[in-house]
Amino acid sequence: MAKRWTKRALLSWRELVRGGAARIGRARAVCPLLVTLILASCQVPAGPERALEGKEIYERHCARCHGIDGKGVASTPGARDLSNRAYMAQRSDDQLRGSIMGGVPPTMPSFGGQFLEPSMKVLVAYIRGFSTTAGQESAAASSKEPSNGTAP
Repeated sequence: MAKRWTKRALLSWRELVRGGAARIGRARAVCPLLVTLILASCQVPAGPERALEGKEIYERHCARCHGIDGKGVASTPGARDLSNRAYMAQRSDDQLRGSIMGGVPPTMPSFGGQFLEPSMKVLVAYIRGFSTTAGQESAAASSKEPSNGTAP
């Protein structure tokens, strides 16, 4: 079996040496195209994709307590009403980030280390949208869970 592998390796090597120049030339022509395509696909999305990502993160991690509309759900009485303009105006993005990362005992768990910085930024921006007029209207239109309507 070792001899077969060795013969195949030698045949491949000989084939490469014989027709190698042509193959190497083709590889050199294709390589820059591949590099360009790979780099283009690795760019950070900007625009609607970022807003959708914030919504997806919120719905996956936050909506079960804060509700789809940010007002909280009846089954989680201690959840903060994220649509409260007065409260949200007093909180900086860093304070919101700190609450998400460290949690708010005893009701909100810590999500520390679960989000990369770009994801955290779009999540905070999405949460801020609940306290604006446009954010409240869009959240109300897509609301599927009953809210408890309590303010903090």
